[in-house]
Amino acid sequence: MTVAMDLPFNVMSGLRYSLKVYERTGKCDGLLSTRPYVTALLSGLPITGAVAWIYTKTPDWMLSYYADHRRIPRAMQALLFCCYPVMFTFGFVTAPQLEQVREGLTKRVIAAIMAYEALFALLGWRRFTHICTLEEFECGRSRLSVRHPNHLRWALVGLMMAAQHVFLERELDRLKPG
Repeated sequence: MTVAMDLPFNVMSGLRYSLKVYERTGKCDGLLSTRPYVTALLSGLPITGAVAWIYTKTPDWMLSYYADHRRIPRAMQALLFCCYPVMFTFGFVTAPQLEQVREGLTKRVIAAIMAYEALFALLGWRRFTHICTLEEFECGRSRLSVRHPNHLRWALVGLMMAAQHVFLERELDRLKPG
């Protein structure tokens, strides 16, 4: 996925995991000091690192060809990846509050984020499925992502995310009902 999809995805991940924790424990205070939050945050850091590594290989694609990475200061580009755990944290602390406002509201917000992700992918299909430089994209010389080494890098990230999911599900099983 590209940065424009990754940030909302991280919010959605935080919402989803926090909702499961909330449904099991009923806790909504002091969430950032809980084992589920710390475990989820720490287990996501290698994934964020892998995504940042992919960014170094194809920055124009990761920015969906909407921005020229050469004109963005490197410090800003690095800060962009610091937003990943911040967005997860935002989702994690928000889910119980949404449920207190209205039961099922978190699932509705998750559905809205999923709709955004799908719409972004559909409307930007060529941007999403072709990997190249900004110049190659603008003059139509892009190539399908399956013909680019990035698809193997993303397979690695997918495996890491699947392993994290299994790990976090096991962590949820350890939670005691509140």
